[in-house]
Amino acid sequence: MEIFEAQIKQDEGGRLTVADIPFDAKDVFHQQKGTLFVYGTINHIAYRCKLLSRGKGRFVVVVDKALQKAAGYNGEAMTAQITMDCNAAVSVQTNGHLLPIVFENLLLELSVKIS
Repeated sequence: MEIFEAQIKQDEGGRLTVADIPFDAKDVFHQQKGTLFVYGTINHIAYRCKLLSRGKGRFVVVVDKALQKAAGYNGEAMTAQITMDCNAAVSVQTNGHLLPIVFENLLLELSVKIS
């Protein structure tokens, strides 16, 4: 589990609200390929999402509207306490359906995405 402070702010384009990750998440979480699914807390509010790559080892967490409100974000840049860990994910293809299986704290969550 990583614990750090980061600024929640608008991205360069002003479209997204993000928190910059102050480390190379692929190295820290030992996952060199694929999407990084993470979970943790932002100002003690639980979240789960995938990291957005900004290139050259830089990643951000996109902070959605519900999490912005719960964390006390009002549109101005703010410092937040963030905890973060990585899910181990496995995808299984069966009968034309993609079944992503996520192992998190010894719990198994199965979600089905039908194309």
